This record gives sequence, C-alpha cells and structure tokens, in this order.
Amino acid sequence: MKHKLHSLLLIIVGIGIFLMLRPLVLSGGVKFDTVDNSKTSLEAQDNPYVQTVKEDFSSFIGLCKKLVGYTGEMPEGGSSDGTILPDLSDTDSGLTKQATGITSTSKINPNLIEVNLVRVIDGDTVVVSDPENGTEYTVRMIGIDTPESVNPDESLNNEYGQMASDYTKNLLKDVQIVYLEFDVEKADQYGRVLAYVWLKSNVSTGDASDIENFMVNGIILRNGFAVNKTYMPNMMHTNTFQLLRQDAEDTKAGLWSYDGYVDLVEGN
Repeated sequence: MKHKLHSLLLIIVGIGIFLMLRPLVLSGGVKFDTVDNSKTSLEAQDNPYVQTVKEDFSSFIGLCKKLVGYTGEMPEGGSSDGTILPDLSDTDSGLTKQATGITSTSKINPNLIEVNLVRVIDGDTVVVSDPENGTEYTVRMIGIDTPESVNPDESLNNEYGQMASDYTKNLLKDVQIVYLEFDVEKADQYGRVLAYVWLKSNVSTGDASDIENFMVNGIILRNGFAVNKTYMPNMMHTNTFQLLRQDAEDTKAGLWSYDGYVDLVEGN
C-alpha cells in the first residue's frame, strides 16, 4: 500500500511542478541555453515570481506528504523510501545458527557451518559436534533415503540397509571435519538437525559437479546407495538429486544392481 501511495505522491509532485513553472516560463523567468537546450537557469533577480514559486512548491510538497502519511522516518523492517528489507537479525551469512546452536562458521564459505564428525549411525545419519563447545548433534542428511539398518523395529531392517550403512562408514572413515549446509527447515520432529553434509568448504554449493563429488548426500546418491526423497519445504538440491539417482539407477550402480533392492524401492 505504501508503495502505491508514494507513486501517487510522485505523480502529484510532477503535476504540481508543471503547473507552477508553466507561467514562470511564459513570463520569461526561465532562459534556455541556445547551445544546449538541456541547460536552464532561473533569473530570480529579474523575476520576483521565482521566489513565490519556491515558497508555494515547498508548501505543496509538505501537503502531499501529509496526504500519504509520509514522515521521512525509517519504517520498521524497511528503508526510508518505503522498501521492505529482509530481516537479518536472525541470520549469519545466510544461515540461522540458532537452529542448532552451532557457532563455528567456515572461514572459506560463509554458507557452510564447520563441525567435527563424531560417528556414522547409518546410511543417511551421522553425529557431529560443535568444535567450539563439543556439543553433539545428530544430523539427518536432507533429500536422500537409505534402507533401514538400525530401526528399533527389527523387521524393518534389511541387508541393503546394512550395505548402505557400511558404504557411508567407509566413505567417512578418515574424515574428521565436515561442513553443514541448511535448507528452509533445519530440524525434524525427532530433534535431528537437517542438513546437506559437505566434505570441504571451498565449493560452489549450487554447482551440480560439486554436489556430485563433494557433498556426502550427493555422493551416496550417485553411487547408488540411496534414493532421492523430498520432504517439503527443503528443496534446494531436488533437481540435482533426481538426476544423480536416475543415473545410478540406469547404470545399476551400488544397490541398484540387486533385484531385491529394486523390488524394495518399487514396493515403497
């Protein structure tokens, strides 16, 4: 609404300027340079009407501001021209650390949070710790789903889940530091942190090649040990994950080489 009112103010001001200056121009108070018609000069001493125009115009602007309720003060969450600005009070380089309490940001890539890798729970879940205070967090990797291997309901666990778990453990066996990238929703209903897990920080987080080679979620998908699964609203890498899964399935990489796994996926 404010934007419309300010636009209206500009139109009114323009009309006011035209109406006020028109008689001044006709009276000879404004001279145009014969060489460059874009240059003008007001001869206030020769035409007293100029001062009257200035006073009337100032009063006119004040009236217009009152009509639209414009005070010239910075509105809450906005700028002096009425533009609504994003609230950055709860962010740090694009990431809301308050979602996890983790305090260490990568010095190379401010979009990533540096953490210590503690252990692997299963194919798509790890435990990390804050390097500043040692607090541990369970991290569920966003956008992928591996078969069950540690579910309390033993009937849900299967050999493919154990294979996926072994793959992730082997992939990360020599890794001590990883980097977390958050999406819209940063924790799930079980209190786990939701994140994309990177092996290094000097990456372009939106680059498909970097996702395939340096993001743990992407590597697991590419090598056929998980399916892609999107849980709204976390969709940052959905398209890339779909392509990685399709390529793994087409080439029968990893678990896709087992008919039993294919049947399991199709059954779900």
